[in-house]
Amino acid sequence: MYPGWAARGRRQLLETLQEDYGLSEGQILVEAETRFFIPDGLRAAGVNAERNWSFTVANGAPLMRTVRAIKEKGEIDLLRCANEVTKAAIRLVATNALHEGATEEEIAAALDLALTTGGLTNTWSLVLIDQNAAYPHGTANTIPLKPGTPAREEP
Repeated sequence: MYPGWAARGRRQLLETLQEDYGLSEGQILVEAETRFFIPDGLRAAGVNAERNWSFTVANGAPLMRTVRAIKEKGEIDLLRCANEVTKAAIRLVATNALHEGATEEEIAAALDLALTTGGLTNTWSLVLIDQNAAYPHGTANTIPLKPGTPAREEP
């Protein structure tokens, strides 16, 4: 998919395909995990006689599985490096930031700092404590860490 398409919107994505790449027809493959409104909107905007384009939308999962399964040495090296930095960051946070009274926000900030210090960019960490860990994105409640309290970290 064209980088930055979400900021431009569906119609502008199709205009970009036509104007920047000379494409006026073809198939746009969308991953199965994509939220419904995106392929639905692309389908609605996909045929436009005024702009002389005709795009269809199809399931891109089979192709994406194949593409994701193939890794060059450089990609594998990057994945291994990111994994090592992430493991080191988790160890550092476990040693230095997990203490009684620490909040989810404080632990997440420490984890992000450790990841960026390790050289990663665009980091995002989710830390959930106690019952907040039972919900995919936690709750609005801030829970301080206490001894024996479960915590979940997702760097």
